[in-house]
Amino acid sequence: MRIPIDLGPLEIADLLEARADDDELAAEAYEVFGRAVFPFEGVFIEADVSARGSLAELLRAAPLDLPRLRRWVPALCCAVRDLGSPLGDAVADALVRLLSGPADDGEPFELQLAPPDLFAATTDLRELARWLCTPAQSGLFLSTPVLERIGRDVGVPRGFGSRPRLLTNLLRSGARFGQAASVVGALQEIVERHRSRLAEPPLRIGALRAATEPWAARLGETSLLLAEMGDRLAALPGGRASA
Repeated sequence: MRIPIDLGPLEIADLLEARADDDELAAEAYEVFGRAVFPFEGVFIEADVSARGSLAELLRAAPLDLPRLRRWVPALCCAVRDLGSPLGDAVADALVRLLSGPADDGEPFELQLAPPDLFAATTDLRELARWLCTPAQSGLFLSTPVLERIGRDVGVPRGFGSRPRLLTNLLRSGARFGQAASVVGALQEIVERHRSRLAEPPLRIGALRAATEPWAARLGETSLLLAEMGDRLAALPGGRASA
């Protein structure tokens, strides 16, 4: 499979929809953007994680609405890089180049809903998992392959289903099998990796600096939440229930 270089908006859009003359390239594009990290604005900035605002369609628009794209595409790029896919990395590189440039007057953007209170009686594992799996709240997108990888690496079952369900099962299994610290530690490594990526140029230069600051700030809050979770995990409602 030959990884394309110097991708423009239209070439990126085709790959996001798994369109390629090379069947192997199309299959890899589908794995990355059809099954792992979903390239939709609503997935990243809406609390219901909706399939609104296809990135492919936004890239085909003329002129490009760069301020709108800058609000969430850097977070998508961070999630894509978690997969270790050369194609995904090439698309992420091309997107960052596309979004780089002088500062603009785009509308300020804030992430929703602060982290849950671990000591509140209403906070349970499902609520934590939903919050962590909602990019507009936690600041990161946890893909199914990444959650599956955590289960394999830590050696705890994660079951099947949606991303929040997988994470709920991972947290619950970690508490049941004495691996809570390992599960939470693996999640915190992902958060810190995303924070490091957002702190690197060109994401901290020009227009992208202001666009990524809300994400970096929320990732910092998420990191603090995870640091508190290890000791509390088994005590939370659902922490010792069967999967």
